[in-house]
Amino acid sequence: YGFSGDTVEIVVTGSGIRETAQLILMQGDSIIESLDETVSNDSIFGTLDLSMAESGLWQLGVINPDTAWYNEDFAIDPKPVLSSLSPNNGSQADTLTTMLKGEYFNQIAAMLSYGSEIVEMIPGSDSLQTDTTLTVSFDLSETSTAGFWDVIVQNGIGKSDTLTDGVNIRLRAPVVTQLSGENLITGNISIIHITGAYFYPGLTAELVEDTTVITQATNFQTDDMLENLTFDLDLSNLSAGGLYDLVLTNIGGESITLSDSLHIIDETPPATPENL
Repeated sequence: YGFSGDTVEIVVTGSGIRETAQLILMQGDSIIESLDETVSNDSIFGTLDLSMAESGLWQLGVINPDTAWYNEDFAIDPKPVLSSLSPNNGSQADTLTTMLKGEYFNQIAAMLSYGSEIVEMIPGSDSLQTDTTLTVSFDLSETSTAGFWDVIVQNGIGKSDTLTDGVNIRLRAPVVTQLSGENLITGNISIIHITGAYFYPGLTAELVEDTTVITQATNFQTDDMLENLTFDLDLSNLSAGGLYDLVLTNIGGESITLSDSLHIIDETPPATPENL
């Protein structure tokens, strides 16, 4: 493929290419002949001047003196085609670096779109591997809307393609600056108070020992600024006191683990002859 106004060098390799073969582009009655041709080892090298070429699909042909034996599609001014990206998810306040895959990636700019919200790729972050793969980075803000965003690629002549719902932006992880608890005793219902940020509706809290979830929190309360959080932990099924982890997870899966953050006291009476 090529773009109007460009000069492109073409190499075609095959067999039976004669010394006097020609390399041409054809579209209906329009023909663009190669400016120069070199035939070597069953390959033909030529230069095509696209300054007068109209946009659209042309046929690239190699013509021997007696027959045209080869042709294939050659697009002039094609729009980029975006088929996928990986990874296809990120979270608020993160930098998302992802590889785009498709076709006709030439002088590509990429952006994310959610309604009126636009996140453009970080200038200079693009790295072109081939004309079918492109790595770019996006700087997501703390206020980027959580949900599925469209991914748009646009080339240097303004043609674009959109991958609808191509990337999932998740709520960022909670942030904790202070934690305290009431009635942190086995057999009780404890009230946990946390100060921090990003305690979004739907957040879950779990008491964890190693990787085992012991109990899940209930009765969540937050303030309007999502900076103060209170909830209950039922410790009635806790077999023993000790240090336990607390895991807070926002909808979408972004979480924070507060290791050994809760010291729970064991109030189980010691074993005696009377209570054996």
